[in-house]
Formats: sequence, structure tokens, C-alpha cells
Amino acid sequence: MVEPPAEVVSALGVAAYPGARMLKGFTAMRSEAGASVMIDYVFFTPDPATKVRDFYASKLTAARPGDPAMEKMGAYIVKGTNANGEPVTVQARTLGAKTNFHFVVTKKK
Repeated sequence: MVEPPAEVVSALGVAAYPGARMLKGFTAMRSEAGASVMIDYVFFTPDPATKVRDFYASKLTAARPGDPAMEKMGAYIVKGTNANGEPVTVQARTLGAKTNFHFVVTKKK
């Protein structure tokens, strides 16, 4: 596990979660649809999923919580926009002693 590279942190358009780590050699998954590209960054932390959700709820503009039914299953989601006005979805789930979270940002091509 490694710290997120500077180009990843810059692409998020919002502060990276403190102490977040990424798999070495893996940056993101990309999917394109029409004039947009979704970039899914995967991070890990020993902190609980609720702490990740709350962090991003305080950082994203117009942040709104995810589905309460998903929270009952242990998936904590927050949606909003980053400093670049791009839509962002963060989904965090604690598995064992680690939380993995997906930070998905939608950018224009």
C-alpha cells in the first residue's frame, strides 16, 4: 500500500482522506459514457466507514447522504460536488480491520 500520488489527489478536486492508502501500481478504473468519463479511485484506511463518510460530507459541496437501506448493509455513501463542480460519489465499507472506499468523480471528456 502506498500514499495516493499527487496527480490522484489533484484529480479528486477535494482533500484526500487523511492517511488513505492505495494499492501499489493501481490508480483508478475508468469508464466512458457519452461526453463524460467516470474515474473510480479505490482507497483503504483502518478508520470506520462512517468516519470516511462524515469526512467527505464536510468537504463536498451540496453533500447529501446515501440510501439508509445501504447503510443497514454496511455501505456508507455520500454524494456532492468537488471544488471543480464535478459530481462525486464516495462509498465506504468496513471489511474486517480495514475500510475500503471508492471515490468516483465524473469529468467531461
